[in-house]
Amino acid sequence: MRRDAGTRHKDPCNCWSGMTSGRVHVVHAPGDRPTITKEPYMARVAGPVAELSRADFAHAGQGS
Repeated sequence: MRRDAGTRHKDPCNCWSGMTSGRVHVVHAPGDRPTITKEPYMARVAGPVAELSRADFAHAGQGS
């Protein structure tokens, strides 16, 4: 919900749900917008994203 950044969004998905017809998964990770794409924070995000991607491909019959 990014209360630390002073956001007005109360939605844990930070309003991304309204921008897609698909599902939105919230991955809680340390860091902030400038640091989330740098190590060591990137690894904390990459793991869950890869797992969700594998699950989506498997569900769609496109993966193993």
